[in-house]
Amino acid sequence: MTLKTLTLTNFEGMKNFELNADGGSVSVYGDNGTGKTTLADAQAWLLFDKDSAFTAGFTPKPRDDKGEELHDLSTEVEGVYILDDGSEVTLKKVFAENWKKKRSSAEAVFSGHTVGYFVDGVPKKEKEYTDFLDSLGGAQKLMLLTTPQYFPEVLDVKKRRELLMGLEKDIHEFDVISANEELEPLRHLMLKPGATANWYDMDEFVQVSKAAAKAANDELKAIPERIDEQSRNLTDMTEKKAAELRAEAGRLNARKIALQMEQTKSESEMTQSLRADISAIKAKLEERRAEHIRKNNEGNADITVRLTELRAKQQEQSAAAAKLSDEHREQMRLIGRLRNAHDEMVQQWYEVSAEQWQGDTVCPTCGQPIPEDRIEAAKAEFNLHKSKRLAELNEKGRSKCSKTMIAAVEAEVEKLNSKVVSAEAAVKKTAAQIDELSAKLTAPEPFESTHTYATLSREIADKQSQIDAIEQCRFSSAAEKQAQIAETESQIADINRQVAEYEAGCRSRERIAELEKQQKLAAEAYARAQQGLDLAELFGRRKAEMLTEKINSHFKNVRFRLFKVQINGGIQADCEVLAKTANGYIPYSTANNAARITAGLEIIKGFARHFGMTAPVFVDNAESITHLDSSGLQVIRLVVSKQDKVLKIHNS
Repeated sequence: MTLKTLTLTNFEGMKNFELNADGGSVSVYGDNGTGKTTLADAQAWLLFDKDSAFTAGFTPKPRDDKGEELHDLSTEVEGVYILDDGSEVTLKKVFAENWKKKRSSAEAVFSGHTVGYFVDGVPKKEKEYTDFLDSLGGAQKLMLLTTPQYFPEVLDVKKRRELLMGLEKDIHEFDVISANEELEPLRHLMLKPGATANWYDMDEFVQVSKAAAKAANDELKAIPERIDEQSRNLTDMTEKKAAELRAEAGRLNARKIALQMEQTKSESEMTQSLRADISAIKAKLEERRAEHIRKNNEGNADITVRLTELRAKQQEQSAAAAKLSDEHREQMRLIGRLRNAHDEMVQQWYEVSAEQWQGDTVCPTCGQPIPEDRIEAAKAEFNLHKSKRLAELNEKGRSKCSKTMIAAVEAEVEKLNSKVVSAEAAVKKTAAQIDELSAKLTAPEPFESTHTYATLSREIADKQSQIDAIEQCRFSSAAEKQAQIAETESQIADINRQVAEYEAGCRSRERIAELEKQQKLAAEAYARAQQGLDLAELFGRRKAEMLTEKINSHFKNVRFRLFKVQINGGIQADCEVLAKTANGYIPYSTANNAARITAGLEIIKGFARHFGMTAPVFVDNAESITHLDSSGLQVIRLVVSKQDKVLKIHNS
């Protein structure tokens, strides 16, 4: 819309004034204090109840030389606007004092102010007036489109960003990745575990990556201390030496037991007990073997259960797919039958339709011509019978094999075909899941390579050594046997201590190997998570650059910094206006008045194109800019002119 006239009555310092713009751009010249800014304030108050500087608590009442409000005056602003369809609308607001007489008092008392609202001379309630302004775009858009400084100076950063973001749709994450080859690894990293086409969004991915990086880093910090703790148990003893010590301990233990048993039992009693022990140990060995097999199978239990479920699911899906295929084939056969029946019915209809009356016109008995009325009656009866047959064929066709029925069955076939494709795809997907899980089944470790097997086998060998020792032992005196037993126990204890230290070292080596493996996996996980975070950060910058470029493409001589890079490399939302100067773009807050005005007008033009509407723009201090590009806008330039002691209006 454009401004035709703006009339002020007792508004701020203006007693009576009419600005006649007639829908075009004009320049208003005047010395300081002559009321140029008052014109901008008048339109602002008329349209959105503010002054042009958006001063808090603004009141349009005129004041005297001492700054005191003048009373008993009505403040009025009336604007005639030309709308986009060529029609005119007159808006008016009246600000007046309200004086009331109290009971039993002859004097009226001031009780506040009233505001009157008018549209085309018709009084309106405030909400009705506001609703009408909403039909013209609403206060927010009118502020934005009439006041160059509104967007860069009045609006906060968050609201500025919201308005700018409304100019463009958000950029899809994979559009950013596709536009930047360096971000391609994100396609794999953002894929959810176990999925083939289901990705985290960027916020979820960053949270998952941070959690993974923290968990991996915590583990990397803890593992060296655990390795150091296990390293204290390491010895220089070799496995060969340990085996020799175990064998020696077995022989010594057998000798000790033989000496002890010689004191209380006969040789046969001793060997009988040892052989019973060997049998018991062998039985225990088989129990441990069975337990080992069971535990290894437990490792596959979850996978086995899941495989059973998936195979059952696949059978159900296959049955469903087969059923749908049968239904599809049956419907196809039905279409064939309906089409054949339809063709036959059409053929019969054409045959009946082609039939002509073939009756006699001469009496076959007397040879005389049959009267014309009887011939016509016969023809009429023939045609009636023919019409009935055609009607019967039409009705039969509609009820049993019409094109509508065929189309309905064809539509059902199309639906069934889609269902068949989906069902068969589901079967294939489940089959792929079965193959993937089957590959995860683990083969059990041979029982003969376990520590349990080695321990029980040594016990059996020890018992057998005892039996051999008993059979070879010579009887000695009780005192000699006791001394020999004590010496043997001392030797066994020393050997057991050395072997225990070695076995503890072996367990520590195994644990260290496990920890080093965990350390490697944790380092890989940390590197992978950190790579994801680094790429996510780069993604943020690239998306910010793309979005900023798209937003800025809506404007010619102004730019916006929508994001700023922090010291730590992160991206922070921002919305700083950058005005164009001869030396490039600089922050709006540090630009001169001409650059600010140019930037403000460019912002108005960009949003005017986006909203598909314009409004009259008041540009104060317009003398500061030598060339004001107002193309596409109605601009009222307010120019300081020292020689003009009263306002002078020129068409631009």
